[in-house]
Amino acid sequence: MKPIFRTITSLLFVTAFSLPISAQVFENNYVWHNQDHSAWKIEPADPFGYVIAGNKFFEPGNTDIYITGFDEFGTHQWTRSHASGFTSLQTFWKSFVKIPDGSGYFIASAGIQGGTRKAYGLRVNTHGMKFWDRVSDLPFGIEFGGITNSINGGYIATGGTNTGTFAVVKFDDLGNVVWAKSLPTSGFGWTVTSAQGGGYLIAGTRAVVKVNNSGDFEWSTVINLPPSPSGPYTYTEFEEAIKTPDGNAFIITGSCFSNSHSGIYTAMVSLNGGVTWAKVNDAVNTALAGTPVCWVNNAILDTWGTSILTSWRRGPVSAGGTMFYQRMNFAGANIGAITSL
Repeated sequence: MKPIFRTITSLLFVTAFSLPISAQVFENNYVWHNQDHSAWKIEPADPFGYVIAGNKFFEPGNTDIYITGFDEFGTHQWTRSHASGFTSLQTFWKSFVKIPDGSGYFIASAGIQGGTRKAYGLRVNTHGMKFWDRVSDLPFGIEFGGITNSINGGYIATGGTNTGTFAVVKFDDLGNVVWAKSLPTSGFGWTVTSAQGGGYLIAGTRAVVKVNNSGDFEWSTVINLPPSPSGPYTYTEFEEAIKTPDGNAFIITGSCFSNSHSGIYTAMVSLNGGVTWAKVNDAVNTALAGTPVCWVNNAILDTWGTSILTSWRRGPVSAGGTMFYQRMNFAGANIGAITSL
């Protein structure tokens, strides 16, 4: 299902999630590129503004990474493009992270060069200009999902292998692949974050996986969701994993799909893999005309660290639809109603 549901035209909607829900006002929207390009992640810029990055979908000439900066009001500031040198670049997901010292951003992707699957690491400054890029061999085919700064320098990226299992990759500070490991769990890792006491937590396709600092598998768990009107939710994607302020649990959010329904799920997972609670909101019937779906766009903690804010797009696959958001506390209860933007 992932190859079908991920081919959508992306619009970036800027919303002040750090404000109280009652004070939120939809301010602006901005079509980030004039061609069919994806942009799945946003990062803050210093001292103000935001940066997004992405590339084309499954089209000829998908060889470049595009980066755009815009200010607090959604006004376009600059756009850069960087050629990977690959004959084919994988579709870009969320493998884009701000460097800890604030000097720029690191992007990890993969593609084909000379008939061989390789990793592509790109570092840019705060205005999207290239510092350097690196091409490294991969021991097996990988598509990258999410990325985070490594606990001991460099970057940790996750995704999936060509054989359908979770994968985790370590890049050093210069963008070279240090190691790449396939994990004994079926699925695709959409996001990765550091864990309390060391190691990393990876979330994707209904599974949560824990690895140590060296990327070695420790445990995995499946998030069982309440059933939809058409049966169990058997597939999920676009996950976000966020640590609670005390570091003792993770909030996992994503989109879930059953035989003919789609919804937004939220779950709490403990440090040892136990699922404390799991809920589904805004289930829509995907069997209707236009194939309406719910796709998660972003999830963050509020300013006070007391609730999780999630945004998603509801609407036909190709044409897109209205943006919605919800606010939930750490007990899994909705705070206020699901609201459109």
